[in-house]
Amino acid sequence: MPANRLSGRGGFDYLDGAGGEDVLTGGTEGNIFHVSLGHDVVTDFAAGDQIEVALGTAFDSFAEVMAVATQSGANVMLTFNSGTTLDLQNVSLGSLGAEDFLFA
Repeated sequence: MPANRLSGRGGFDYLDGAGGEDVLTGGTEGNIFHVSLGHDVVTDFAAGDQIEVALGTAFDSFAEVMAVATQSGANVMLTFNSGTTLDLQNVSLGSLGAEDFLFA
């Protein structure tokens, strides 16, 4: 059972599950989904949204993130380590670009 279900509203939203197993659903435009610890699912990642990765120097570039990304059916799974994953539902690996990521 997910620890948190966070849903955005209209406009820009910043969604951070802050650890645990979280389901994140953005608002209508330009959302930022924060990744730190835990096993999170983003249900509606779309053009204009960004993923903020806050995992230190091990993952501070697009190339490092793509090295742990796999296509799993209709979803992209980012497995940063055994305690931190991000499931981007209905996203194609080939559609992700450097502009989709921020590094904190």
